[in-house]
Amino acid sequence: MALFFFVAFASIFFSQNLSASTSQFVEICLNWGVPFLACILVVESEADMLTLWQAIACFAILVTAVGVVEFATQHRIAVDVIPKGLLASMMDANPSLADLVNANPFRNGFYRASSIFNVPLSFGEFAAMAAPIGGFFVLHGERPRDRILGATVLICAVVSLFVSGSRGGSLAFLLAMPTLACLWIVRYSRMNPRSLVGAIGATVMLFGLASAITLILTWKRLSNVVIGGGDSAASNDGRLAQWTLAWPHILDNPIAGHGVGMAGEVINYHQPGGLLTVDSYVLTLLVDTGFPGLLLFAGVLSMAIWMCVRLYLRDEDRRAAFAGPLACSILAFAFYRLVLSQQENHTLFLVLVGAAFVLARSARERADDKVRVASGRMDKKARGASPRGGAGAADRQSR
Repeated sequence: MALFFFVAFASIFFSQNLSASTSQFVEICLNWGVPFLACILVVESEADMLTLWQAIACFAILVTAVGVVEFATQHRIAVDVIPKGLLASMMDANPSLADLVNANPFRNGFYRASSIFNVPLSFGEFAAMAAPIGGFFVLHGERPRDRILGATVLICAVVSLFVSGSRGGSLAFLLAMPTLACLWIVRYSRMNPRSLVGAIGATVMLFGLASAITLILTWKRLSNVVIGGGDSAASNDGRLAQWTLAWPHILDNPIAGHGVGMAGEVINYHQPGGLLTVDSYVLTLLVDTGFPGLLLFAGVLSMAIWMCVRLYLRDEDRRAAFAGPLACSILAFAFYRLVLSQQENHTLFLVLVGAAFVLARSARERADDKVRVASGRMDKKARGASPRGGAGAADRQSR
């Protein structure tokens, strides 16, 4: 992660707007680096990790409630909280904010809620990331209230995806949750080789996945949310146009990029309403920080997911149970980065990455403790056997 921050800092010196890139880098340090370090330093025990996940779960329920009310009233509640005078001055100072506030919330004839986020897509991304955390409480909760909390989060995630109309979020959800189910089945089967629960769980998962696909194909509203309708074609065409515009700029400086925060101005793609936008974080990284920035960011994602999957499947300690859902939450985020450049959920992502490192550190400490205990037992046996061995040797020599 430190290397990515270094590459982002180095890209500032190649920016066409030095002050804007510097401001963006400072924002990255505060919104990404501080939560990452705070998670590593503060979360030390299983109780701390559980508290963190409960906080995220409760926050997910609150965010869903705001989104549902917005969807029902078709009115941006989060914007109404801001005093009108302050909102007007903010919109005057930031045209991009004005475009977001005034953007058309309808697609394919349906209202798309944003909840507390700037755009519905970020709302859907958050729902996809929160769903595996709900899955953790359902699969590994020790008390009934934990399982109730997990089931509530899962229901809220599905509702959030529905009211946000987020295609990418729905696909990320459909990728993350079956992956979590598969990981749990493998882990449970390894820990309980004679149990039939794993086989039954696999059957239920396949049936549920088939039912979900059937429902998506037959329910028009849900099909528009997941697959997209007529209005979605323009969005797909826009993404292709952005890549076409961006490639010459990427090849112009593939190593250092054009400075963090500059992708929108460099690509210069405007939606029909006039909003300057970039619709893929892969594209944003390539333009901002070049190929090194993209590779380092992808490396952080891949390493966190691999560490968690490996720990979840190999470590039977109950503390390792956090790792599987954590890997799936990061997987959902990684998938949506392909078609979303909004950075509203990056803070949560860095907290999850910090949690992954905490779990890896805890697993390493447990392994070291086992080695020390085993080594201590061997030393005790050696010390206890040595006098007897020495006396026997002396007796044989005297004879």
